[in-house]
Amino acid sequence: MVRRIELSEARSRAGHTQESLAEALHVSPRTVARWEAGTSSPYPTTRRDLASELGLSLDQLASVVSNSNDATSYPNAAWSTTDPVRAAHGWLMDDVPQLAGATSVTQRIITLRRLDDTVAGSQMLPIVLNEIEACRAAGPSAELYQLAGWIASDLGQYALAEHAYLKGADAARAAGDIGLTAQLFSCLAYQKTNISLDPEALLLAQTAAQGTDGKTGPLVEALILERVAWAAAKQQNSSLTLRTLDKVQLAYERHQQTKSETPDWTYWLNQSEIDIMAGRCLIALGNPAKAAPLIAKAVAEYPPEHIREVALYQTWLAEGYARAGNRDSAEEALANAAQLDVDSERVSQRLNLVNSILEPHLA
Repeated sequence: MVRRIELSEARSRAGHTQESLAEALHVSPRTVARWEAGTSSPYPTTRRDLASELGLSLDQLASVVSNSNDATSYPNAAWSTTDPVRAAHGWLMDDVPQLAGATSVTQRIITLRRLDDTVAGSQMLPIVLNEIEACRAAGPSAELYQLAGWIASDLGQYALAEHAYLKGADAARAAGDIGLTAQLFSCLAYQKTNISLDPEALLLAQTAAQGTDGKTGPLVEALILERVAWAAAKQQNSSLTLRTLDKVQLAYERHQQTKSETPDWTYWLNQSEIDIMAGRCLIALGNPAKAAPLIAKAVAEYPPEHIREVALYQTWLAEGYARAGNRDSAEEALANAAQLDVDSERVSQRLNLVNSILEPHLA
């Protein structure tokens, strides 16, 4: 009972209501209420943010919050994830415990992933966050955080996405799932690559790849390496990009030959996706003429009901055509993307970018 009173008093002294503290930490007021009731405790990454909001040190915070959430109690939990590269290196290079078993939420997570292919992110995000609230097992929590981060990033909510990826990495590490831990760090690297030229993005992507080397199946390897290739391309590192794209293709071919078991979060990765990423990298490296045919073939084969990805990839096709001097095809691809009217910040930004490229090209 003492702990419950102290936490609520610390919140009040810091000028927070349960609602304002929840908003600052990207959780629900119900979660804050559970912390204060002692029936749940913050994830390790949230503890640092919570301490900051309350004006407490981590040691002081430890005296007023419960440690009841055993799923997230593991070595290195108190590390600062304000340095994702250091955290990724520590978590992925160390040995991890045996992978925890699946729980009853597995099928719901699979369903949510498939819904995200066709349902607007603004509708999906609250649903996924509610699932996180109800989930108590580390492995499924990590998968839900990855999905929440991906949706938030697509909506342009980058701080929330990073928060989700790091909390997911905490949970994946606790579950002993090195592949998912790497996936979460590589998702963060992918976001950093997309929104800035931060050199940390490439280092983070490479760390994720090195941490899973020989420890996962070939499809996971291909997915993690794709993020390395993209970060390298954005840094104009042509040799690393092309070498890594070759590794992606070889890993995918090994997967096709062995048909090895794969985690569900890799379900979307196929040859079309690999070709699209290769095309994007080639555009970034200044070779749009080679990129456009790759992307055009992949887009033609893409499921039309996945309108967000179709719109996004049409913008890449438009950019490839524009930079290669194919004016008519560029205009057509951009119009195809725009008419889909997708609820996606990524698509909106891409439309604006390609429009700015097309103006001088198509004048």
